[in-house]
Amino acid sequence: MNSAELFSDADDQILGTTMEDYESQLEMSTRIIDIRPHHLFRYPSEWDPRKKGNTKGGYLEGCISLPDRDGRNLKLLLKTHPDDELILQNDIRFNMYHQFHPAIIHTVRKEKGNRRNCEKEPVPHVQHWIQEFKIVGEDVFIVNRTSGLDDVREDKHKNKLNIPKEDKMFQMQDPNKLPIGKLWNQINLVILIPKTDARANEHDLKLGNMIESRISDPEARKSLSQKFSGKNTANIKKMKLKIEIFDLNTNELLSVGLSNAISDTNSKKHGDLDIHEVTPLKSCERGGRKIVMISEFSLDKSVEPRFLLYDGEGACLDGYEDTMLRQPDNVSMFKDSSISFLTPAQDIQHIGTIKRNNWKIKLAFQRTLAGVSTVSHKKVNFEYVPHDFYQFWISCCLFCDFSPDISASETQALAELRKRAAPNRKKRQMSGEHSDRSKSFRSSTDTRESHSPTANNLDSPEPICNSSINSMDSGYFPKMPST
Repeated sequence: MNSAELFSDADDQILGTTMEDYESQLEMSTRIIDIRPHHLFRYPSEWDPRKKGNTKGGYLEGCISLPDRDGRNLKLLLKTHPDDELILQNDIRFNMYHQFHPAIIHTVRKEKGNRRNCEKEPVPHVQHWIQEFKIVGEDVFIVNRTSGLDDVREDKHKNKLNIPKEDKMFQMQDPNKLPIGKLWNQINLVILIPKTDARANEHDLKLGNMIESRISDPEARKSLSQKFSGKNTANIKKMKLKIEIFDLNTNELLSVGLSNAISDTNSKKHGDLDIHEVTPLKSCERGGRKIVMISEFSLDKSVEPRFLLYDGEGACLDGYEDTMLRQPDNVSMFKDSSISFLTPAQDIQHIGTIKRNNWKIKLAFQRTLAGVSTVSHKKVNFEYVPHDFYQFWISCCLFCDFSPDISASETQALAELRKRAAPNRKKRQMSGEHSDRSKSFRSSTDTRESHSPTANNLDSPEPICNSSINSMDSGYFPKMPST
């Protein structure tokens, strides 16, 4: 199916605009569309209305602010748009493609009672990088863009399915705002992304399909394909929505706006960044205590632990943490889900200043990409205490002298990560001597019997374990002074 079969002549102005037109639109644009920044992107097959039980949930949430209508009816064009870093402004030859993003906007149709009506939804396809809506009075209509995939569909009575060109969705409650959400009287939108050509099968919607349906220049196709595949696959997982609002009768452009960036929560580079658990939450000002941070989502390699500084009222003291706190540098990441580090030593005078001012130290994840830093939503309170903060009967430090996290014979250190698989080196193998002991127990019946208390010691009054419960090193803890 070629692009001529998918779009009418009226779509020519939608498919591409010159850089001058685009810049003039940006000048008149305002923030008229607000969307929650994180959303779970899915594949078209996961929302295919032809399949039963294929409703996944997870809708975009936000609203569109409408211009003063003065009794006018409106036409709204909602389009996919790249994030700022993806605009091809420096390439003059391809400037008409600077608004390209391969994602799809799918409109889910619901009825009263919030039940999905799949028979009103076109199959997600290449033409759905744009969705068109009309507001007539207080009624909201959708302009359905169907394809050949819908021509062969049947309804629940086995009759040919007829999806109308325009269909009423709901009646607006607020004449100045168009809600986007999960309820039946809101616009129910989900973001769908094509599979890369290497991963897709013949029935999947591929990245190549999205590019070929909109781009005719072979070199531009190649440039855009490279921008969203291979090492740049993560670029698909971040985008914006562009809204254009017209007078329905005169086609006069009334307002243009770009949403905030929307990221796939499943993306390590662009997705949600949040803490599940951190332990422990205290350290001596001399540092050296191991801290483990567990993430709610997979972590990119650029993620690091970060100490932040807040005042007594909860306001972040930007800039102060770099001068008053040393940041962790001995850091280790394990399986994209947790980070461990040894606390760095801090200046005792700065720790004293923080305590006197009732400031708080908070620990968070920080991800830095292309010079832009993102901090995790959840931040946990962390405390540095002076070396002599806990006064005992002798001069000592609870963390440095008693080592509460390790045994007396060990030293605090980060676990060594396993080496990558290589020739003559297995990737998966047991640690230390445990595997050898396991093999010996499995392979020798005599050895197994010799360790059984019923085999040789049925009548023995002696305890099975001869070691004393109280055989701790008497020198480990200082004796209490007699009173």
